[in-house]
Amino acid sequence: MKTPLFKKNSSPPASEAPPDGSREPSGEFSARHVYGRTAAVCFNAALTRHGERTVTIDIAGARAEGGYHWQDKTQFQCSPGELAELTAALFHPGLPLRLVHHSSAVKTLTVTYQSPNILVALAQGPHVLRVPVRPSDQFLVRNFLLARLAEAQRLPAAVVLRSLEVLAAQLGPACES
Repeated sequence: MKTPLFKKNSSPPASEAPPDGSREPSGEFSARHVYGRTAAVCFNAALTRHGERTVTIDIAGARAEGGYHWQDKTQFQCSPGELAELTAALFHPGLPLRLVHHSSAVKTLTVTYQSPNILVALAQGPHVLRVPVRPSDQFLVRNFLLARLAEAQRLPAAVVLRSLEVLAAQLGPACES
């Protein structure tokens, strides 16, 4: 469940990386994984169909023999606005988040604070996978999302942080998109 602090974020072992598009056009690996007992979540740098920078969230169930079912993962690509809401929710742990996509199957991403962890859950129909994210992993995921958001907006991280403060205040205690 813990992401090592000393691990370089490029060229991870193939067993840890989802088998698809986790690399930037430069070829550098750009993702952040969190491993739980029953599932793992991967936040991947991605581009929308319109070429906007965002993240895709993959969640895969654990295999009995070890590892995760990345080939059967559930994916949720955030719109640029949803990326901002997700990042704001991770910077303000008391702020719950629920994002719903209506496509061929309804997908619901929820982020809730369960002190001291944050629970990330992704549901596709009745199938739900959950990953608790410990404080040290929250730090790494927050920074990954902040960097992606700053890059997408072409703004310094300090400006994005201030904007996230305003967004969190606007979203208040009930955040649903």
